[in-house]
Amino acid sequence: ALCEYCDIQVGREALAAVVARDSQEGTGHSQARELEPGSELTDERLTAFLQCVRKLAPSLDPDAVLPGTYGG
Repeated sequence: ALCEYCDIQVGREALAAVVARDSQEGTGHSQARELEPGSELTDERLTAFLQCVRKLAPSLDPDAVLPGTYGG
């Protein structure tokens, strides 16, 4: 939706490849690091975080457009 809004033409495969990349690779905040055994992001903490988000914003979904953003 963002690319369409900005009138940017990009193939789905190219976009999927970019989105799949870990932009923090090699840092202490990389996806791999956060998912390592011993990471502070345990399954329990992830579940608690997701429950908190659902409680605070029950109607928020991945396609929601927030006020003040490119589509709001």
